[in-house]
Amino acid sequence: MNRQAIVEQLDREISRLQQVRELLAPATGESSRNPGRPKRALTTDSAAGTPEQTRKRQLTPEGKQRIRDAQKARWAARRSAAGPVTAVEEVTASEPSVEVPVEV
Repeated sequence: MNRQAIVEQLDREISRLQQVRELLAPATGESSRNPGRPKRALTTDSAAGTPEQTRKRQLTPEGKQRIRDAQKARWAARRSAAGPVTAVEEVTASEPSVEVPVEV
């Protein structure tokens, strides 16, 4: 056998195996899709029967207000735990006391 005959025989075998694989792929659940993350699943609307992408969930105005009130309560609790800061404490904390000798 020469090299050309071997190559032709291999090509025939490859095409035969590819045909067999195409026949078996649906039975095994394999798909011909490319690798990677699958596309988002589509749901069907039972009344219309048309595929429709799932919608994002949205907060109601009442839900937003509950979150706003809860956050304000957290901030208030943090402020009350720290205690009030007076102007005298701020000045004494930021300026160290230094004695300066005075000549008379």
